Amino acid sequence: MMLKDIFTDGLVAAGALIWCWRLRVLFQRVDSPPAPSPRPRVSIIIPARNEAHNLPALLRSLRALEEKPHEIIVVDDNSSDGTGDVAKSHGASVLPAPPLPAGWNGKPWACTVGAREATGDLLLFMDADTSLSPDAMTRAVDVFTANRMGLLSLTPWHLTTSAWELFQGVYHALFLVAAPVRMDRGHSHRFAIGQFMLIRRDLHDRIGGHEAIRGVITEDAALAANVMAAGETVGAIAGQPWLRVRMYPEGFRAFLHGWRRSFAAGLGAGGMRTSMEVFLAITFLLGVPWKFLEAAAEGWIVRGAVLGAALLVLWMDLALRQRRLGQFPVWTAPLYPIFLAVFIFVSLRALVDRLTRRSIEWKGRLIDVE
Repeated sequence: MMLKDIFTDGLVAAGALIWCWRLRVLFQRVDSPPAPSPRPRVSIIIPARNEAHNLPALLRSLRALEEKPHEIIVVDDNSSDGTGDVAKSHGASVLPAPPLPAGWNGKPWACTVGAREATGDLLLFMDADTSLSPDAMTRAVDVFTANRMGLLSLTPWHLTTSAWELFQGVYHALFLVAAPVRMDRGHSHRFAIGQFMLIRRDLHDRIGGHEAIRGVITEDAALAANVMAAGETVGAIAGQPWLRVRMYPEGFRAFLHGWRRSFAAGLGAGGMRTSMEVFLAITFLLGVPWKFLEAAAEGWIVRGAVLGAALLVLWMDLALRQRRLGQFPVWTAPLYPIFLAVFIFVSLRALVDRLTRRSIEWKGRLIDVE
């Protein structure tokens, strides 16, 4: 075996270890004793800019919760599509956000407006494109209380409708590689996802809330970092269908634009270690089928058989993990290299945006990726 093969085999093996280690959280058990009475009051705050098409599903799911929230506040961030009227028609309290101040990004501003008016013991920040299962609030509060957390986040279970959405599974698996989730008692990490962030009201006030991260694109990770800096625990849960989302129902172009924006911001937040881990995971995902084809082409029967078995195991592994991430059929697993190529393309575009400090338009506003 040539030195080149030994080196590339080592990279693929390292990527396999990263892949298995980071994604083990998809199969964690999430059991906690009930929170003591009186249970904390939860204020749900939903920043919304032109979200009239998304809000009905979320607000219907909130009305169906087994444990009712203390209040539901929708912050209408200067929408032009009737977002406020839709929210009112579904029983939510609506706060019109004042004009965006200089130096602020839209989401931290809307979250700040909502938090100032909220009166609950816990603040739950949610995105408008999500929905909750009926037991989600009860289980999240139980986990939050039992683990004495400062901040709890949930990664969503993905709904798929259009054909192109079926192939996003490998995308969301790589997201968990880039932003490792853990729920170990007494341990913390700089990770949260803005679609669901449950935080104590007193802690939110003590760390300066969203005002302290007013100009940050990745406000969720920044809020988690501030919670950790205050000596409090940050926890996250993956692989549970409590929080559901259909991302980018507007179509494939919106998906590309949205992920490009997220990657451009995430490149700065993740650091070199995260970038290397994602690189190794991609090397593993592409290296196994590539080496199988290489062995088959060169007539290496034993090596080809071993790599063929490894590829089959990889397909089965991805199919199983995708089922914990959302509505991703088993048959999409062998086709993952197609969507992985899109992932690489978007990542490279985001890298160019980062290096050239190019601003990105999002919902009618220019966002500086710095």
